[in-house]
Amino acid sequence: MLNTLRVLKRSAAEVIAEVEGVPDDVTGTATRMLSDRLDETTVEISELLEQAAEREAAESQRELRQLGAIAQITAAAVSSLDVRRVFEAVAPQLPRLFKFDRLILGLVTSSGDALRLAAVWPPAEALREGTVLPLRQSALGHPILDHGPFIVSDVEKAPAFAERDLLLSDGIRSLIAMPLLARDKPLGALCLLSRAPAAYSTSDIAALRGVAGQLTTAFVCADLLDTERKRSAELHVVNEVAKKALTAADVGDILQAVTASIQKHFAYYDVSLFLLEAERRELALAAGAGAYSRSLSPGYRQPLGVGVIGLVAQSGESLMINDVTKEPRRVLAFPGETTTGSELCVPIKLRGEVLGVINVECERTDAFDQDDLTAMETIADEIAQVVETVRLRAGQR
Repeated sequence: MLNTLRVLKRSAAEVIAEVEGVPDDVTGTATRMLSDRLDETTVEISELLEQAAEREAAESQRELRQLGAIAQITAAAVSSLDVRRVFEAVAPQLPRLFKFDRLILGLVTSSGDALRLAAVWPPAEALREGTVLPLRQSALGHPILDHGPFIVSDVEKAPAFAERDLLLSDGIRSLIAMPLLARDKPLGALCLLSRAPAAYSTSDIAALRGVAGQLTTAFVCADLLDTERKRSAELHVVNEVAKKALTAADVGDILQAVTASIQKHFAYYDVSLFLLEAERRELALAAGAGAYSRSLSPGYRQPLGVGVIGLVAQSGESLMINDVTKEPRRVLAFPGETTTGSELCVPIKLRGEVLGVINVECERTDAFDQDDLTAMETIADEIAQVVETVRLRAGQR
């Protein structure tokens, strides 16, 4: 480029000299002016090239830092098969790439129309984990619906969205959110929050998209392995039921062993099993394992048609509730049961007749999926067969 300017300088002088009818002093002045201007331009371009080289070096260093950070994030993302632990491993690495005051992971609920705050880092009083936001009215839902990044430069001046007041109460002024997409299926969104206005721009998109991709891959792997874990747990419990059926003479012993096996292999917060006393139109607690096993006495009863277990026993249909606060028909067996976030109840049926129910609970919302439902229904069928076998055996004695 500088050589081109030197050629232009010589060519311009030659062109000016060839102009006819112009006094030499004028052409000389013109030549000097043009020469001076080109000299100044040469200096300016030299400085710009030096600055560009410096920027290129700085950019290269920045890219190297980004690559190093992404490598650390990749290592963190594959460090665990638990979604929560993956997030906790990745979050501390992100300040190497971005400036933020708060980091949020939102996951799409099983209903598909809402978003649950699965993790907030660092923890915040205003933005509590477990908070459920409507997908279509929330800032975190925006990138999920559009399958692309979403930037808010000033939360206070932005159009109203569901979590705006929560963000403002935490001093948040700007944000950038990126969807977590697995083969175009939205899993959730990763959101960076800053107390500075206009903290994010399109220059942050590529790096955040890379992080979101790493998290998505980790979450998909964790989900696949969780599905396999549940299948394995189902086989363990079914095998336990079969073994107990061969040796145990008492239904109560079998049910207690099976309940404990479900709680152990599926890692549910609480598991309880009720048998229906048709004459009294009541469900009686037969076995329990987990968090509530000491709070519910073996004599606890619940009327048919009352609460989740009563409704399932009455209808003969399973009920999966991934947010118990939205189920008005639910009743509390005791005050401490308020720690439950999700509940799954399936009937124990034999040839269409309801014998009882299996009720499982988890602390967090959105804890159950189709795999849990299928597994519990399969186990319930096995229990029904065993209960009948033991009762028939007892009747023959």
